Amino acid sequence: MTDHEKANSYVIWNNKGGTGKSTITFQLASAVAFRNPHKRILVIDLCPQATSSMLFLGGGTIERDGSVRVEELVTEPRPMVDGRETPVRTIVGFFRTMISTSRNTTVSNVLDNFCVCPQEYQIVEERNSAPVSRSNEYSPDNLFLMCGDPNLELIAGAIYQYANPAGGAEIGTTPAWTWIHLALRKFIEQRLNDQWIVFIDTNPSFAIYTTIAVSTADYMIVPARADDASRMSTRAMIELVYGSNPPHPIWGEYTYAARATRYNIQRPRIRIMIANQIIPRKSSPGGMAYAYKESTTLTFNELMAYREKHPENFVPLPEGEDPHTYYFAKIKKFNSIGIQTMHHGMSIYSQRNRGGSISVGNKKIRIYRDQMIANWSALEPIVECIEKDCGIDDS
Repeated sequence: MTDHEKANSYVIWNNKGGTGKSTITFQLASAVAFRNPHKRILVIDLCPQATSSMLFLGGGTIERDGSVRVEELVTEPRPMVDGRETPVRTIVGFFRTMISTSRNTTVSNVLDNFCVCPQEYQIVEERNSAPVSRSNEYSPDNLFLMCGDPNLELIAGAIYQYANPAGGAEIGTTPAWTWIHLALRKFIEQRLNDQWIVFIDTNPSFAIYTTIAVSTADYMIVPARADDASRMSTRAMIELVYGSNPPHPIWGEYTYAARATRYNIQRPRIRIMIANQIIPRKSSPGGMAYAYKESTTLTFNELMAYREKHPENFVPLPEGEDPHTYYFAKIKKFNSIGIQTMHHGMSIYSQRNRGGSISVGNKKIRIYRDQMIANWSALEPIVECIEKDCGIDDS
């Protein structure tokens, strides 16, 4: 950066499914946005399932179905320029532009061309028709979304082919593999100053769109569940992103980690592991809550053992800080509270003091205020970590 400090960026990733990546992205980004109206938040959804996009765009209600609104953006007729339709306002539109006009592409218009503000935006339902307003009134007005797109899975092959051309072609003086992996990072570095904070949602698969996500972010948030599969996946995550020592004797040179090292691509430093879906109630030794705690402790201890050998892959521990406090957080199991609020595209933060009832389908479901407060209390320390990382004064 020359004239401004760039935005901080966080990728939420673990190569195990069901750890809560999209839910955590939705909750953290929403809370940071609501609590800091002077900041701007960008969410980049690099998961073909587009779950976090669905939540930001309205959840699952009939009158404001986020999945329908994702589909609207994916299929929206776009303006014609020089006889060609401009790309859709999704992550696929961004990549389509990158790989079709690489030598002439600039990143100056990414926000206008490929992002929407979930609280209020317009959609064109049919070509030449008047735009129709769309809104999720429960989303903050300083949060912007580069929407996920199911077609990302389909275009992944084209992105991979573009990044790995025969003969190792270059874009200008940059290897094609490097160029495509740094496309989003360059946009953030060149266009988003320190008034922005970026969250990147991901897919469990280590496909090329995930390696692009990892290459884009400064920091990594690692969600994990209380089971042995999460512990094994965390070990695999480390090898996929940072490499193994020694490398695999046959396949090692072909890995993302090897190529990222070869091309000097910065990888995110691990900021925090979030143990997701912890059972909150107390339990005697041998009980379920005790088992959950022991399982997450094993995963965290393995992560810390890796840190002892490779501290360069972690955010430095501030002097006097306890590693367990700085690198570890727990989210209590949301139970019906999280399901009910996200059904309406609501974040826990925005409803943290709410009681009463909420409609799900044709039924009214009771909301207990003390449970809502407890859920926010579990999320709050993680949000405060991010705010502190970004230099936000809590005073």
